[in-house]
Formats: sequence, C-alpha cells, structure tokens
Amino acid sequence: PTQYVCDGVPDCPDGEDELECNSSKILTCPGLLKCTTENLCVNHFQVCDGVIHCLDSKDDEKSCGKFTCPEMCSCLAYGVDCSSQILIKFPSLSVQTRSFVLINSSLTKFQGQENIKDLSVLMSLVIVGCGITEIPSYLFQYNKLLLLLDLSINKIQHISETTFYNLSNVITLNLDTNCIETIPDKTFRYLTSLKYLYLSHLALKLIDENGFSSLNSLIYLTVSDNELRKINSNHFQDLKSLETLNLQGNKLYSVHGAA
Repeated sequence: PTQYVCDGVPDCPDGEDELECNSSKILTCPGLLKCTTENLCVNHFQVCDGVIHCLDSKDDEKSCGKFTCPEMCSCLAYGVDCSSQILIKFPSLSVQTRSFVLINSSLTKFQGQENIKDLSVLMSLVIVGCGITEIPSYLFQYNKLLLLLDLSINKIQHISETTFYNLSNVITLNLDTNCIETIPDKTFRYLTSLKYLYLSHLALKLIDENGFSSLNSLIYLTVSDNELRKINSNHFQDLKSLETLNLQGNKLYSVHGAA
C-alpha cells in the first residue's frame, strides 16, 4: 500500500519502498492514504470518490474500477449487504467497498478470502450468525482503515495476535457468542485504537496475564457470561482508559488484587 512508501520505515525486503526518499518526502499517514509522490495524506472518504486528490500520482483513484454490486446482494452507495444468502465462498467485492454486511448466511469459513486483501478502504465488516469456525492468520492485514469488526454469533474457536494484525484503527470489536476458551498473551496488541471490546458468551475459561496488553485506548470491556473462575488485577494493568468492566455471569471464586 502506498501509505508505506517514504514513511521512514523500510517494509520491502530490499528497502525499495524507501529508495529515492529525502527528508522532505518522509511522511506518515496513520489511518489515511499516503500519496506516493506528493507530501500529502488523503482521508479514506476521499479514496475512489471520483475526484483526484493526489494530483500527481493519482494514487487515490488509479486503482478504482467501476463499483459493482454482487449478485443476490443489496448495495447502497459503497455499502454491500449479502445477508441471508446461500454462499460457499466470500463474495467478490469492488475495491471501493466501504462496508460489508453478512448476517445469517451459510458461509462457514473464509473461502475465497483473497478478495479481502483488496478492500483497502473497507471501514466496516459485519459477519454475524454464519457459523464461521476459524479466522486465518493475517486475514485483515491489508484492511488498515477498518473501524468496526463484528464477528459475533459464530463458532470461532481460536484467536491470537496474528488474527488482528495491522488493525490499528479499529474502534469496536465484537466477538460475542463464539467458542473461544482462551485469550492468549498479546492477542489484541495491534488494536491500539480499540475503545469497545465485546467478549461475552464465549465459554471463556482462561485469560493469559498479558491477554489485554497494549489496549491503552479501551474504555469499555465486557467479559460477561463466561466460565472464568479466577481473575487477577494484572489482567487489566494496561487498560489506563477503561471506564466500564463487566464480569457478570462468571463463576469467580478468586479475585487477586483490586481490578
């Protein structure tokens, strides 16, 4: 993605993304599109909007084809809703797609997931009640503009730090009603902007000590109606902004320290 070019950090193995970059060109654009040859950041709302904002490189428009609505789905503006459809693989979506909703569908795994990496301006992804069992590692690594990720009411069994890699702009993550029993260390380490985290009804039995590390922006956390037996204040030591913590519906017999 062009936002990594001339940002002062070599991302390519040979450092090609930083060649021919002088100090005046180095610019970082967190959560925005960086124009390759201009010292300019473009808001994601302005990408693929039919107006060229990167006047020289045209980065914000050159990869935009015609927006098409997938068969059997409904579309409004750049939003796509394929709810209640019989799907065997993830639908092919236009690169301009900002929002995708899939509720109560037959999709049980991310087959055809290669399409997801092309959705660089996707801001909202809702896949609910579909029986998804697994999230492939690094699945969302190219969806850096994602703000909302709702994967509730599925059958997801495992998550780890590679699950949410590169999702530094996500504000809300909903994993309610899945089959996750453990939150491993550093699972959410890349979710540095996360404010709302929903982890209820998961059959959750264990949270590793650093399971919530790096969530400095989190203000709301619910871990209610799980199978937690003990909790330690160290679990929440990185949650400097936390305002609401819901642990109701667990069978806690041991609480160490003041959470």
